[in-house]
Amino acid sequence: MHIKLSIIVPVYNVEKYIHRCIDSILEQTFTDFELILVDDGSLDNSGRICNGYAGFDSRIKVIHKKNGGLSSARNAGLDIAQGEYIGFVDSDDWIEKDMYESLYNAMLKYDADVTICGRFVVKRDEITAISDSEEVQVFNRFEALYELILDDINKINNFAWDKLYKKELFKDIRFPEGRYFEDIFTAYKILLAANKIVHIKSPKYYYFQREDSICRLLTFKKSYDIYLGWSECLTNVKRFYPLLSEICNEKIVNKQYSCLCSMLTSIDKDEHLCEINEVSLELRENYFYLRHRGNLDIKIRLWMILSSINLNLCYKIYLQYKSFGIISKLKIWL
Repeated sequence: MHIKLSIIVPVYNVEKYIHRCIDSILEQTFTDFELILVDDGSLDNSGRICNGYAGFDSRIKVIHKKNGGLSSARNAGLDIAQGEYIGFVDSDDWIEKDMYESLYNAMLKYDADVTICGRFVVKRDEITAISDSEEVQVFNRFEALYELILDDINKINNFAWDKLYKKELFKDIRFPEGRYFEDIFTAYKILLAANKIVHIKSPKYYYFQREDSICRLLTFKKSYDIYLGWSECLTNVKRFYPLLSEICNEKIVNKQYSCLCSMLTSIDKDEHLCEINEVSLELRENYFYLRHRGNLDIKIRLWMILSSINLNLCYKIYLQYKSFGIISKLKIWL
């Protein structure tokens, strides 16, 4: 049987949230889909809840597997997906009733390879609309990658779940297993494979920020994976679009500083001196490339000079002046 859309939902210990997520998908105005629920070794009732839904809706498929992480669960869903298009929803999030209808219609209207919608950010009981607009933007590959690297909250981001993809884009692409922030390693590959990308600014996806989420609890490993993801992204983009990495070089430096400072704040930093030296060395190389630019902020320039001389001194200064707004000026996020 031909299926238009495969929606993949990785599931792990989310019995408190999974009903809301699944119900929002089953209520979609676009009905020609299969819902693939991947129980990634849940220790609570999540797997049984998934089985219960599959018992009364034939569109639902359930995979039960040994715990392997978010990437492993998404890849397991991709391996059996039969839809012409692919969508992802995280199991603690939910979506508007017309999300996939809107993304699918835009896909057809603009002959796109990827369509993207706006989103809501949910913190406790507070819901904030991001890019709340009726605007529609159409990008070629270069333009979309530029927005991705800028990493602006209102522009194209690395998230896997606010998008609809042609399945063929995943022919040779999978999410990296064993990595945190796997979307950073994957989004640029998708955009490099796509020809046309459409961004619908209207928010359709509810991104629920849990207090115990992976993104909120940064460790050395997570910070280092962020660095590796962006480093891989920028290295590969440079191969195809050298001018793009030239334009975004200052943004790259800010990302590297963000990761380095996060790594230095971890309690186990002394066990990872090789990785810290790796990041600081690349950072210094980028500084020497950028130092002759007249438009480089003086505070960023000073920060670069100090870190290239003495990394520990730079970190102590960072701790002392963090509360005075210098970090926000440097666009360093922890």
